Amino acid sequence: MATNLNLDSLNVDSTGRVSFSGLNSGIDVQGVVDGIVAARRIPIDTIEQRISDNDARIAVLNDIETLSRNLLDAVDGLSGQVSFDGSSDIFEAKSVFATSSRTDTTSPSTAAEILGATVTNRAQATRHSIEVVQTASAHKIASDGINSTTTDALNLQGTFEINGTSVTLATDDSLLDLRDKINAANTGDTPSGVTASIISISDNQQILTLTADETGTDSAITLTDSGGASAPGDDEILLSLGVIDGTSAIKNELQSANNAQIRVDGLEAIGGVDVIERSSNTIDDVLEGVTLSLFKAESGTTVNLDVEPDLNQVKSSIVDFVDAYNELRTYINTQAQSEIEDENGEVAESLLAGSSVLSEIRSRFSGAIGSAVQGNGAALNALAEIGISIQGETEVGNPLLANTLAIDETQLDEALLNQADDVRKLFAFDFSSSSSDVLLAGFTDKTSFDADGYTLNVAYADGEIVSANINGNADGSDDGSVVVEGSRLTVASGGAEGLQLLYTGSASASGIQLDVSVGVGAQIQAATTQLLDTTSGTLTAQVDTLTEQNERSQTRIERLQERLDRQREQLLERFAAMESALASMDTLMESIRSQIDAFSSSG
Repeated sequence: MATNLNLDSLNVDSTGRVSFSGLNSGIDVQGVVDGIVAARRIPIDTIEQRISDNDARIAVLNDIETLSRNLLDAVDGLSGQVSFDGSSDIFEAKSVFATSSRTDTTSPSTAAEILGATVTNRAQATRHSIEVVQTASAHKIASDGINSTTTDALNLQGTFEINGTSVTLATDDSLLDLRDKINAANTGDTPSGVTASIISISDNQQILTLTADETGTDSAITLTDSGGASAPGDDEILLSLGVIDGTSAIKNELQSANNAQIRVDGLEAIGGVDVIERSSNTIDDVLEGVTLSLFKAESGTTVNLDVEPDLNQVKSSIVDFVDAYNELRTYINTQAQSEIEDENGEVAESLLAGSSVLSEIRSRFSGAIGSAVQGNGAALNALAEIGISIQGETEVGNPLLANTLAIDETQLDEALLNQADDVRKLFAFDFSSSSSDVLLAGFTDKTSFDADGYTLNVAYADGEIVSANINGNADGSDDGSVVVEGSRLTVASGGAEGLQLLYTGSASASGIQLDVSVGVGAQIQAATTQLLDTTSGTLTAQVDTLTEQNERSQTRIERLQERLDRQREQLLERFAAMESALASMDTLMESIRSQIDAFSSSG
């Protein structure tokens, strides 16, 4: 009897076990089991969706963190951060303009033809006058004409010295070999500082030149020839080539070694100070924060350098700050909407809309942006006074742009031109001390304004600071309010917490009045720093919470999946048992039917 096998009923499980579904019952066992398992898996699907939603929330919070760091970078230079060279404070940025003039009837060269000047934040805003009397030059000498090709043997041998470095020549060495050996001596840990070159007058006439690598008289070339009484077997190589004469003096000096000479700010009127000399044409140690590059000397011509605050850099930094804030604010406004449209035009539910974390972030930045300077007697108190306004939703007609900033450039330019220092105080952390021995070294987001200021007391003995306090005993005794590290004082508690000072005095001092003001930029910096704090910041706390939720959810999924896998196996085993029972019944029925048929035939 033929048996038809339905291959659609064949199943292979994850272990490779082969079974047939419903051979006897006609039931699609695999389909039934899959349906039951799918129904029982709904809780797992729900948890997986929760993890996916949390991952999306974390991604949004990470985006907010990135945009907040961009804002922090943009506002740092405006907040009055302290650095040794002033480079961290954009309000200390300088620019320099140069003009030339003479007192006689001769037309001066342009300032750019005489010198170049660059400035750093350490330069003082003032005018300097420079007269370039002489530029620095590198020593350069030459041999006599050498009647040979560059490859002919010189037939000279011996050892000579250039600036104390030995060069050894063999009899069969050519002029090229000599050049290469001289240049080889200008390498390593103790280079000679001299470079050799060959000038070919013709195929059979050459000149060897030696040039000092550095300018200035200290880099003049010194030579010691071979041969003579000290080395009778050697040829007098330098004399033979015409580099030196019979008195060992340099024979052909093409350029003398000279120092740069300049006159600065009329100091020649002071007895004994005619010119300032340096070995290089690049001079960065005469005027603090100013680097001069000398191009040519022109006695009698004065180059006037006007060093001024670089207001263009300040304005550019303010614009960058506004742009960074607007990008952050727009993103937060977008996430606050109930529905968000992605770049493909698909609309999805916003996962952070109405959340407390988003409300806290919005509130934190709104408070900082809309705040006034925390300080006494500020001429400018709010961003609106320099043309930076907060745009309401009705004003811009777009909820995504609500509470972003707009700049009135005319008003901002006017404020920078006429009230540059007041603009600085509007943004920056500002500090003053009643003692010139106390300097600001830094501050943190915890350092706050106090209308009465703070009183510093310092105890000094045996050449060092013993202890100090803020608003404590006048003797400077240690009450835990100030940590002393050498000459650095760091306030550890109270409203001045985080204030860092340098004490340069050499005696005890009491009652030093310290006053601070916290500008809007410094407040925004503090708000952003606190938001981004990796220990207690809102973003870190929220991301940690969501990550922990996901980890717990994943553990629960694994447990539920293990249970579901066991249930699947149990169901399959039960259906298999049912199929086996049905098969046995079919066999029994077939046996009974055969017996009945046999009995009927025999009767």
